[in-house]
Amino acid sequence: LRGAERLYRRIILIQPTMACAAHCRWCLRGQYPISGLRDKDIINFAKYCGSAAARDDLREVLVTGGDPFLVPQKLLLIISELKKHAPNIRIVRIGTRIPVQDPGRINPKLRAVLDSADPIRLEIGTHVNHAIELTPEARAAFAQLREVGCTVYCQSVLLKGVNDRYEALRDLFNELRYL
Repeated sequence: LRGAERLYRRIILIQPTMACAAHCRWCLRGQYPISGLRDKDIINFAKYCGSAAARDDLREVLVTGGDPFLVPQKLLLIISELKKHAPNIRIVRIGTRIPVQDPGRINPKLRAVLDSADPIRLEIGTHVNHAIELTPEARAAFAQLREVGCTVYCQSVLLKGVNDRYEALRDLFNELRYL
C-alpha cells in the first residue's frame, strides 16, 4: 500500500503528505522527498484496514507524515473512508506540530474534519519541547482540539541546551499537564 506501513499487529501508519510546517532536527522524515497520497491510495488503504486479512488485528491508525493538519481534505477522506470500510478501527492518532508551529490552522474547517470522526476516537500527538512554545495562540489551539473531543498528548524530544535541565522539563510538563 502506497504511503502505509504496518508497525505493529494492531497499528498501521499512513502518511498522506510529506510536507511539514517545521523542519525539526530530530525528525527522520524531514529527509524524505515531499510527496502526497492520491485519493485512490487513501481509499485502498481504508479498504485494506477493513479487509478480512487485517480486520481481526487492526484497531488503530497513526496518521503522520509530514504534517496531516496541512492537508485537512486528505484527513477528512481518511476518516470517512475508514468509517465506511473499516469499522474495526477504533482510534486514529494524528501526529502534528501545527498547534505550536502554526496555531491559526486550527480553524473551523479543521475542527469540522476532526468533529466528523465519531465514533472513531481521535488522539492528537504533538511535540512540545520547551514551555516557551506554549504561546497564548498555541494554548488556544490546544483548547480548540479538546473542544471537539480530541485527546491530546505530547512527545518531547530531549534537546541539548534547550530542555536538558530539570527545571526546563518541570516547567514544560507542568504547563502541558495544565493544558
